[in-house]
Amino acid sequence: PTRRSSDLTKILLGLLVGACAGILANATLGGDHAVVAWTNAYVAGPVGQVFLRLLFMVVMPLVFASIALGVTGIGDVRRVGRIGGKTLAYFLVTTALSATLGLLLVYPVRPGADITPEIRAELMATYAGDAADKLAKAKTAEFGIDTFVNIVTRNPFKSAVDLDMLGVIFFALMFGAALTMIDRERAKPMIAWLEALSDVVIAIVGMAMKLAPLGV
Repeated sequence: PTRRSSDLTKILLGLLVGACAGILANATLGGDHAVVAWTNAYVAGPVGQVFLRLLFMVVMPLVFASIALGVTGIGDVRRVGRIGGKTLAYFLVTTALSATLGLLLVYPVRPGADITPEIRAELMATYAGDAADKLAKAKTAEFGIDTFVNIVTRNPFKSAVDLDMLGVIFFALMFGAALTMIDRERAKPMIAWLEALSDVVIAIVGMAMKLAPLGV
């Protein structure tokens, strides 16, 4: 607990110091100053991106290993359906809550309201194409039976690459359930591999958290 409290304190201090340094640099030098631009391009930006990429890198293997091991730990394949239903329901509920919170905060916060017309035009030129593609996909996608069918991934590796969390969760549930159905001796090496994978991923998270105070 003491170590976790110390890490949390360092992360909060990193947030505070970073915010204060950014405000001070913007107020005194300005965002276009050569020193500020160099610091953003070669120090702050790279360190922050490395920290985020380390975390994103382990999300899928951590989810897969944790769920598969959880299912194998249950032992009774008949209980997998209930656990899987609860897992998918939890994912859908938290996703809906986060989207609702984002929509509610947009109106009072008004992100981007103070951006200059020049920067707004530059951002529109850079990201308008991607935004239009995503909007078109959102309009064509309809919630229905296909939504549930698409949870069953055709290619778990592609789902992992595309950050299709539901596909990875479903595959992990099926993988863990299948391990409980085969001979225990045959399943032991794979279970040991999953346990090792989980330990390795958690170790990588630990390394990422050491960078967290600077990364944030």
